[in-house]
Amino acid sequence: MQQWPRHRLGHSPVRASGPWSSCGSSSRSSSNSSSSSSSSSSCSSCCCSSRVVVVVVVVVVVVVVVVVVVVVVVVVVVVAAAVVVAVVFVFVVYVFKVQLHFVAILMVTVITVMVFMVVRCLLQQQHG
Repeated sequence: MQQWPRHRLGHSPVRASGPWSSCGSSSRSSSNSSSSSSSSSSCSSCCCSSRVVVVVVVVVVVVVVVVVVVVVVVVVVVVAAAVVVAVVFVFVVYVFKVQLHFVAILMVTVITVMVFMVVRCLLQQQHG
């Protein structure tokens, strides 16, 4: 039985079982050299698989963060554009006493141009 060093508080650390128990050690002490080499290869595979899992998790987190940031920026730009269009609408209707259908045509044109500019900007960022 292998002795584990005592923890600061007097509790012994939890010992892992299965293929993860040898992760981090080069090989187990055994009289048979073939079993020693097989445990060494299983150790390297478990360590490699744990590193791959960590790398995959980090990549997924980075991709999710980038997507969230892009979505937030797009939402902020669209909301800002809607506020600008609403202010222009109120200003044109009440100050200049313009007919409502002319303002509606103006709003549709402005919104179309703004959406086109946002989509173009996003496509340029994706293609670098």
